[in-house]
Amino acid sequence: MALVDADLRFITIDVGAYGKNNDGGIFKNSALGRPLNGGTLNIPGPKKLPGSDTLMPHVIVGDEAFPLTTNLMRPYPGIQLRNNNNKKIYNYRHSRARRCSENAFGVLCKKFRIFFKKLHVIPEHLDKIIMAGTCLHNFLRNDKCSWQPDELQQTEVLQGLDRIRNMGGYCTRDAINVRDKFSEYFSTPEGLVPWQNERIQRGRRQLQ
Repeated sequence: MALVDADLRFITIDVGAYGKNNDGGIFKNSALGRPLNGGTLNIPGPKKLPGSDTLMPHVIVGDEAFPLTTNLMRPYPGIQLRNNNNKKIYNYRHSRARRCSENAFGVLCKKFRIFFKKLHVIPEHLDKIIMAGTCLHNFLRNDKCSWQPDELQQTEVLQGLDRIRNMGGYCTRDAINVRDKFSEYFSTPEGLVPWQNERIQRGRRQLQ
């Protein structure tokens, strides 16, 4: 697992989880998930949203495999999107935020083609190969290495507008309120982006 910043530099969090484990369980037991769940992660305090007096916590965005907590947001399930543009817009904005990490892994694979094929090595060696790839990626970026034109191309995704299966699970009222407040803010003049309504209309047509 890894986090990335906006400049597509990888920040390694935990390497060593395998495909048989689900993403939510891997994250829960990772070096990031344990202190996050235990309340010991040194997260900055709540800040006001731009152009608003509403204080909101800093959050991590994940897909529907992750639990909803006050510091970990997941999309609204498909059943809640019916006739609710605010929630559709939230899912679109949520998806845009997640796209940074998805694109970063794509950049890693394009730069090191070894990740496009099956690696016939023991798991311990695979961990080292992934770690080496992320370290080399950061080294080359810091050295202002020239990238190929298509390596930084970003693809607009509407994953947040898919018919997301209701995964169930327990979440607190505080976590639901945090997501709802983001949902409301993204539809205000201070929080919107000009093209979001057109995007959700396009996603609706794709689902028909």
